Amino acid sequence: MLAGLLYLGSGIGLGLIGLGARLSGRAAEARLRRRDLPWLGLIVLFGGVLGPAPLMAGLTSASGGAGSLLLNTESLATMAIAWIFFRETVDRRVFAGAIGHTRRRARTVLASRRCGDDCRLGRCADRRGLHLLGHR
Repeated sequence: MLAGLLYLGSGIGLGLIGLGARLSGRAAEARLRRRDLPWLGLIVLFGGVLGPAPLMAGLTSASGGAGSLLLNTESLATMAIAWIFFRETVDRRVFAGAIGHTRRRARTVLASRRCGDDCRLGRCADRRGLHLLGHR
């Protein structure tokens, strides 16, 4: 429910920004053509219906920490797919951000392994985060 409200708020905000850009004459988006509609339909079908359903089903059986890591990895996989298959522009800053993101995820996983068998990934990630902030 909360995620839906956040997405709704984001959509309303971006809609207002887009409307303001159009009214000021600074809209730089390409027009949606009739031949783009099948692609748009596939995007909505897979990204809005068929993709999230198994994701949510899988997340019900994962721990909080593992689910968080999986969702963070999903954003990196989405960027890689867009870059490799759809030739999206990835400049040095975006690539460096993705590398940094991957390194932080790897550090969290490695910290969880050092924590011991009785410690779940989420608690280990919290301990690692507090350690990085200077707390002992």
